[in-house]
Amino acid sequence: LHNPVVVGCKGEDLFQMVSGVLRKGDLVHIYVVDEELDQTYLLWENVPVYQVFDASGKSISSADEVTPAARINLLMEKGRAELFFNELNSGAIRLVQVKE
Repeated sequence: LHNPVVVGCKGEDLFQMVSGVLRKGDLVHIYVVDEELDQTYLLWENVPVYQVFDASGKSISSADEVTPAARINLLMEKGRAELFFNELNSGAIRLVQVKE
């Protein structure tokens, strides 16, 4: 990343967030659902999860496989942040966890 920023969202802001099992260091693909066209398309690939927090705001350890993430921070290019938040506000964003 040339000009990285950290963007955050609450799990409740996302229609789907991999059942809250995301952890720091995970990678996600970000999809957008266009309900008018009845289509889903890939917006960004391999976006790193920067931090995750539980419902009380406490950071969740990567070793913790039980506590659901209530908030996540993602690392992305500065120029993508505006589109991310616009799509987030519309409720169109879906996250897919990358498994290797």
